[in-house]
Amino acid sequence: MENVRRDQTPLLECRDVTYLYKNTTNGIRHVTFQAFPGDCIAVIGKNGAGKSTFLNMISGITAPCSGSVSCSPRVDYHDLGFCSQRQSIDWYLNVFDNVRLGATLAGMNARDADQATKKIIKLMDLESYKKAAPDGLSGGQQQRLQVARAIVHRPKIMVLDEPTSGLDFHYSKKLFEYLYKQCKESGSMMLVSSHDLTMIEDYCDKILFFENGEQKFFGLMQIFKKEHHLSKQVRILYQGILEETTKWKLKSYPVTLEEGAVSFLQNQDIDMNCIIQILLKEVTIVNIQSEQVSLRDILAQREENYEEKDNLH
Repeated sequence: MENVRRDQTPLLECRDVTYLYKNTTNGIRHVTFQAFPGDCIAVIGKNGAGKSTFLNMISGITAPCSGSVSCSPRVDYHDLGFCSQRQSIDWYLNVFDNVRLGATLAGMNARDADQATKKIIKLMDLESYKKAAPDGLSGGQQQRLQVARAIVHRPKIMVLDEPTSGLDFHYSKKLFEYLYKQCKESGSMMLVSSHDLTMIEDYCDKILFFENGEQKFFGLMQIFKKEHHLSKQVRILYQGILEETTKWKLKSYPVTLEEGAVSFLQNQDIDMNCIIQILLKEVTIVNIQSEQVSLRDILAQREENYEEKDNLH
C-alpha cells in the first residue's frame, strides 16, 4: 500500500540536533534526518540509548541545546500527535470526554470532534467503556485510551513512545495497521519507539537507530538489515553420530550444536560449504533450513558487540 505521492518537501527535519541533560554528557548528539509524507519510521536502540529523549524533544517537551528541528510550513502544532510513556489521562473525565478533549485541543469544532472521537473509540475497542472513569479500566485499556487521545485528530506527524505497552498482539497489530494506513493513504508520518520489534519490522519502512545517544543509522529498513553481515539463520539437520573431536572442530567456527542439528548465522566469517564437508565425513545430511534473521537478532548482536568493545576498554 503506497498511495502517497512522494513530496519533496519534508514534513519534519532535524539538523545536527543535540540535547544533553544539565551538567551531564547524557542525551542525544548530532541527529540529522528528514521525514516525508508516508514515512513510517522506527526509533530503535536498547534502553538508555536516547529514544525517549529524542521523541520528547521532537514533541516540544524539551528544546535542543544545539541544532534545529523544523516542520513543513503546511503543518502547525495541531498537526502533531504525541503519546508518551507517561500517562497523560485526565482522571476526572470519562473515556469519551478524555478522547474528545484531545480532538478539541487540536482545534476541531464540536461536531467534528464528536465524530472523530466515536471513530477512534470504536477502533480501539473502547465503545463499551465510553462512560467509564479511567481509574476503572485495566492497564491495557488505559493505554488504548491514551493512544486514542493522541491520534484522534488524525495528526500529520505522529510521535509515539511505546504505544503498544501493555497491549496484547491483537490490539498491537490493529493499532499498527491503522497507523500504517494513515501514513500511506493520508500523507501522515510517524516516529514510533516500541519493544515490539515484530510490529516494527512488519509496519515500519525506515529506521532511526540510536546507540549510546548517537545516531548510528537512518534509512530504509531493508538497507539496515542488508548492511549487517547477519543475513540468514541456517540449520543443518543430520542423521548419525559426531565424534567429540569433530564437535570441537565445528564449535570453532562458531556454530550451535544440537541433537541431530548444527545451526549458525551465515555471514562472512562462516563458510557453510566447509561445515557441510566436515559433517559429511561422519553423518548424513537430511535437510538444510534457512531463514532471514530478524531485526531482534540484529539488535541483540549489535548490543553484544558493543558490550565486548566496552569491556576491552
